[in-house]
Amino acid sequence: MQGFVLIISVLKAVATIFIICGLGAILVRKKILLEKDLQVLSKAVTWTMFPALAFVNISKNIDLNVIKELWILPFSCLLFALVGMSFGWVFSKIFKIAPQFQNTIITTCGFGNAGFIPMPLIISLAFVLPVFQDNPEGFGLKGVAYIAIFLLTFTPFIWSFAYALILQKKVKELRFKDVTAPPVYGALLGIVIGLIPAIKGSLCVQTGEFYFIFKALEILGWGTIPCSLIILGGKLSNGPIKGSIRLRAIFSVVLGKLILMPIFIFMYIKLLLFVDIIKFDIILILVLMIEAAMPPATNLIVMTTLRGIKEEEDAMASVMFYTYIISIITVTLTILLTVYYFTKEVI
Repeated sequence: MQGFVLIISVLKAVATIFIICGLGAILVRKKILLEKDLQVLSKAVTWTMFPALAFVNISKNIDLNVIKELWILPFSCLLFALVGMSFGWVFSKIFKIAPQFQNTIITTCGFGNAGFIPMPLIISLAFVLPVFQDNPEGFGLKGVAYIAIFLLTFTPFIWSFAYALILQKKVKELRFKDVTAPPVYGALLGIVIGLIPAIKGSLCVQTGEFYFIFKALEILGWGTIPCSLIILGGKLSNGPIKGSIRLRAIFSVVLGKLILMPIFIFMYIKLLLFVDIIKFDIILILVLMIEAAMPPATNLIVMTTLRGIKEEEDAMASVMFYTYIISIITVTLTILLTVYYFTKEVI
């Protein structure tokens, strides 16, 4: 009975996120939101909401001690992306993916949904998993802080390297504006403010004289998760686009991102614990495993929409549709097996 309750609890936590995606799909299917509205919403997320979210989470949580103790999070983020992109590159060659879609496979394997799903998911898990029941709110906030630190590397990397790949630019062709975006500036400003105690105290602390600015940005940032999930749901509302991309290409992303990455990171965490690089911390372990198991980043579909090439949008939408549907199963299994192995909870 305990095992059944645990499985249902994890399924509920995962399903919560996909309910918001379903709302986006309904809004588009009912023509309450049109395709052009999704593009406008994408621009709003890119230029205002996500930079605010990145700034608030990073500036509030970062300091020199955090960098010293939790350097493994931004390092792991970089490792995840490089390993995932390697999987994508190898599979694009093995499965002979058409050249115009190879960067789609590489980026979707390399960049998972690092913030929009993990943040609400870790909070939900903290309130449903028995191992966290002594202080669910505290564990949830700790998980969010860890994810924010993970985003220190993820945000600049996806909005530079992945964005450049989606633009299909070669390194020698890149210009500064091609590899920078507002979320990068938000993340970098967050690092600077977070590492200057005087400014951080006046801006990020409730008693600070400029806290009202921080609070306004925090409220703006809250819109990032629902709006991005609504965009995703809207783009997936018509299901996979027939003929937009071959099933073997989609299979390569499922294999590389949803199956092989969690296995690789599981072994990576075991190695870190064995050589004592990290101390046992179930929240840290769960965050790393969730990040490894995530389907492709919703930012990728935002970037593709901004690029405005229908063939690429359709291909990305099809990849997203299948990977997000399948991830309901793979993410749930990853969480259950992680909790079982590292805490010996009965499932």
